[in-house]
Amino acid sequence: MQTSKRMIKKLTFLFIIVFVFLSSEVWPCTTFCLRTQDRVVFGRNYDWDIGDGLVVINKRNVEKNLLSSFPKANSKWVSRYGSISFNQYGVDAPMDGLNEAGLVVAQMWLDGTRYPKADSRSRVGALSWIQYHLDNSANVQDVIESDKKIRIDPEISAPLHFLVCDISGQVAVIEFLDEKMVVHTGKNLTYAALANSTYSASLRYLKDKKSKSTSRDRSWTANSMNRFAKAAEMVATYEPQKSDIVDYGFEVLQAVNSPGRTQWSIVYDITNFRVSFKTKQQPTRKTVHLKEFQLNCQSPMEIIDINSTNSGDISKFFTTYTTQTNKDLIYKTYKNTPFLQYTADYFLNDKAKYPESFRCMQN
Repeated sequence: MQTSKRMIKKLTFLFIIVFVFLSSEVWPCTTFCLRTQDRVVFGRNYDWDIGDGLVVINKRNVEKNLLSSFPKANSKWVSRYGSISFNQYGVDAPMDGLNEAGLVVAQMWLDGTRYPKADSRSRVGALSWIQYHLDNSANVQDVIESDKKIRIDPEISAPLHFLVCDISGQVAVIEFLDEKMVVHTGKNLTYAALANSTYSASLRYLKDKKSKSTSRDRSWTANSMNRFAKAAEMVATYEPQKSDIVDYGFEVLQAVNSPGRTQWSIVYDITNFRVSFKTKQQPTRKTVHLKEFQLNCQSPMEIIDINSTNSGDISKFFTTYTTQTNKDLIYKTYKNTPFLQYTADYFLNDKAKYPESFRCMQN
């Protein structure tokens, strides 16, 4: 049975690899960090074929183990920080999020990613890696330093890279190339933006004034490069006296959107711990204030449908998490994702029940 499960898991990720080569536009997401003297804002477009998801309030002082479907897992931690996250393929596997220390972590697809081989470090999936940092990292440097003790497992992870920003305005691009973490930060990060090409390739493209392509080019590489260039240029030319920084963040996201595929547009006001977002299904802007929630684990995890019809400040409309809600989301999103639709039910059920294994360590 265990051998069968491992085989199914490997086949699932083989489907991912095949889909990458068959699709010309895989997860064409765009992110950026916008900084002034007194504000830090992070923006992201999540572009995909489906727009279902949950906004989750995660609690601090929660003990977690890696999902039991992954044999020989040795990852275990207790969350130091509460957070808000945006999840599509299950709770505790976010696409991005903000924690109470003021750290944002977001992922984008990156063909050519090569995660480290097995070694003595604890292993997690790529989306669990995001939650790990929302749970444990206070700033960009913490994320970088974590490479000494935790790694992303290539057997259970899609090829991704990450943009990370903290409340002090520090930003880092984190990629995994040739089985090593590659970091662009400080003086090595000219523009605080990222799309779906490596940062170094994107930077070279931006400097090449000979390019005549546009952000609507059908070429995957040109599309990615131009979204990066547009976001980078808009971030670099922002004038605070002319427009509100959150409103401008949404202007950038609109400028780099992928027609028909941009499902979520999210602006994290890191300085004020407010998150504003809108979705393709519900384009009216919604806002959540992280500081309005009880974040200790003695209070239950809270959730809301990302496509809720509520508008304005929706903090009061969050409800208590249930396993059934998580299961409904997981089955819906996996079955409607071409390369995941044949994922075994035992894995989906395991994933739905995963948060039941959490333990509150408040005392």
